[in-house]
Amino acid sequence: EKECEAPHAFTSCAPDATPRFTYYYNNGTRRCEEEFVCAAKGGNNFLSLGECKKNCPYGEFGSCVLICLLQICVAIAITG
Repeated sequence: EKECEAPHAFTSCAPDATPRFTYYYNNGTRRCEEEFVCAAKGGNNFLSLGECKKNCPYGEFGSCVLICLLQICVAIAITG
């Protein structure tokens, strides 16, 4: 879980590098997110979505969406 809380891995591209999809845990959204990078250095970097979800508290705390219509606000909990 410490790897999930680590800052997002630093990415760089060498001229001869081949980009690929990797996944990282976004602490703000509490979701695993995909990115297209050449090389990722550091923690919080997973080769598959499944690996990210297995190691991180994916959607554990859910999120809340605030919908305001005609000055009436309703909070809707979203879990994932």
